[in-house]
Amino acid sequence: PPRSRLTDAEIETRIRTASDAIERMGIIVSDLVTLTRLGRQAEEIETVDIEEVIRRAFSAVADSQATLATVSPGEIQADRRRTEQLFENLFEFCLRNDATAVEVSQTPGTLVIEDDGRPLSDTDIDRAFAYGQAVPDAESGLLLPVVQTLAEAHGWTVDVDSTYDGGVRFVIRH
Repeated sequence: PPRSRLTDAEIETRIRTASDAIERMGIIVSDLVTLTRLGRQAEEIETVDIEEVIRRAFSAVADSQATLATVSPGEIQADRRRTEQLFENLFEFCLRNDATAVEVSQTPGTLVIEDDGRPLSDTDIDRAFAYGQAVPDAESGLLLPVVQTLAEAHGWTVDVDSTYDGGVRFVIRH
């Protein structure tokens, strides 16, 4: 049978679809390069005043409506720049998840970050740190994978506490 000719509109739609796919591939490659760069072992380890890092990170991403509280902040051994970036991404996630208040507390070996935003569903908790997942929305896509990558570069772990229902609670063990 003879092949039918595509209309100009069909051709334009196919070109647009291919162009969108190429753009998405470029974003994915860029994201993977970023994750690889951030995932390198943290080497510039020093004694870091965690409250100073937390306050700088929060002020970099928060608006005047959001509040930050710290409980028993002290010092940790960390790469200052990467730790600040970790908290910037974490706080940006909290704010995108409708948090208006964030509290960071420190106990020996643990940092706990609690917000008053929307609690994550069990499904969202399971995929929160997975690259390419839209938790809580598409704009937040790389925030938590970067947090996890930066934590792992220090030899730390980061988890979402599924028992907390007042928002979202992150637990970083260092």
